[in-house]
Amino acid sequence: MRDFATVAEAGAAFSREYWAMYPRERALFNYYPGGAAHAGIHTGDGMVTDFRPEAVARRLRAVEGWGATLAALDGRASTPGDRRDLAILRWVAGAEQFTLTEIRPHRTVPGHYADTVDISGYLRRDYAPLAERLTALAAHLDLIPDALVTAQANLDMPVAGPQLDGARASFAGHAAFIGGDLAALVAPCPDAALRGRIARGAERAVAALRDFDRFLDGKRAGAPEADFAFGTARFTGLLRAFDLVDLPLDEVRRHGQADLDRNLALLREWCGRLDPHADPRDVVARLALDHPPADGLVRAAESTLEALRDFTIARDLVAVPTEERCDVSEIPVYFNWAFAMMDYPGAFEPESSGAHYWMNSPDPAWPAADREAWLRRFSHAAIVNTSAHEAYPGHFVQSMHNRRAPSDIAKSFGSFTHWEGWAHYIEEMILDEGYGDGDPALRIAQLQAAILRDARYLAAIGLHCDGMTVAEATDLIADATLLERLPAEREALRGTFDPGYGSYALGKLMIRKLRRDVEREVGADFSLRAFHDNLLGHGGPPFAILRPLLLREDDGRVL
Repeated sequence: MRDFATVAEAGAAFSREYWAMYPRERALFNYYPGGAAHAGIHTGDGMVTDFRPEAVARRLRAVEGWGATLAALDGRASTPGDRRDLAILRWVAGAEQFTLTEIRPHRTVPGHYADTVDISGYLRRDYAPLAERLTALAAHLDLIPDALVTAQANLDMPVAGPQLDGARASFAGHAAFIGGDLAALVAPCPDAALRGRIARGAERAVAALRDFDRFLDGKRAGAPEADFAFGTARFTGLLRAFDLVDLPLDEVRRHGQADLDRNLALLREWCGRLDPHADPRDVVARLALDHPPADGLVRAAESTLEALRDFTIARDLVAVPTEERCDVSEIPVYFNWAFAMMDYPGAFEPESSGAHYWMNSPDPAWPAADREAWLRRFSHAAIVNTSAHEAYPGHFVQSMHNRRAPSDIAKSFGSFTHWEGWAHYIEEMILDEGYGDGDPALRIAQLQAAILRDARYLAAIGLHCDGMTVAEATDLIADATLLERLPAEREALRGTFDPGYGSYALGKLMIRKLRRDVEREVGADFSLRAFHDNLLGHGGPPFAILRPLLLREDDGRVL
């Protein structure tokens, strides 16, 4: 156990270790350089996490030691900020310990190694001169072959079939990018020797990825579907560790089912306003035909973002701290599996390093029917919902607040459920506050997204706790969301390797509960703008940590 005089001193030491903020030669401390880069800390660029058994064991000992160190600081947390930061540190250490001892993704989840081969971070934003970023990229490429050898040695137990299939598809995409499109992206670099090093590293990395794919293919025969299930004890342990939600599973399930029932009733009501005699599935299908042309997605998103930004400011919904805008453009080739995506500067990067909102237009080489099917996911109403989630007042605004959080600890460590819960919550909130003047198409698009998140929430519980099969989860999702069977099946398969993909709905429900509690406590003085600013003003900690900061009397119930 180490002794620190203040919470701030302990937090600084914890962050340095966690984010690899040590000289490059001290590889012992190279824990999560990819996460550090996402936060805008680039001291670990060119390195990958060391998943060799001795390195993982060393990290686990360090985390366990931090548990005792942080417990000893309880009496020194004298201010609300200190108590918040200490709670965040204890939460992060506990979640990491649970991951390394109970989930052990480096042993059981092939897709866990996707971050190891993802080199896109060096290319997405201009956080440093191109030559500096490409030098780190070259170093990263050189580490991929040995890292994948380690992955093969670690993945020595049965791996579930759906996890294998999803991982193989992901790694095939990385191999295609590294072996193909990367060369054109590094061509502007005038350093011929560096370009040559990257080309050689890319060739070795692609060969290693192909070898890894053969390894995964060889495990397919012994990968029964049932192997993916976490079980109730580990699933509820995951909720406690990552979200500080300590509730019986039946209660967690009940909240999700109630939200699904509510949203399904609203969907039927709003579809009935457009056509009282039609099946909601037919109404949804007709609305999907109202989309921009194939070459018009970027323009449609640009105009939508400005309208959403103007509305957010005019209605005083939440502070928009800067005049910085997102660049709206076609999605890069290394993310072309996504429909749309937001990429914003990390908490420790300047806003001027650039934020990108990417739209994925259909490939002109596709058959006309496939292009049309793709575009139906981009109806004008769906673009509004997605753009609100990703940008205004969703993730982009959230990232602005996060960079202004009151401490480095608050900036550094955020809950996925907090981040995605906010972005999901505001989809409904902006319509409630008048965006679109009650347009049924906008409300129906929002409800479709909410129902999908509810279905994920319930499918995760079913798949991991109730013995639900992928086919049964597909039925649940298809029936609730009106999705065709293929996309519903893909959603179900995601749940097999991502048991936390109900976090969107879970976070939204916890924000709603917190808002009701603040409204009840404040009464007539309640301000939506003040609530939202306070919600985002402490970074993105779990709501159990946030509630005492926003309430005089916290009942301790997050749901």
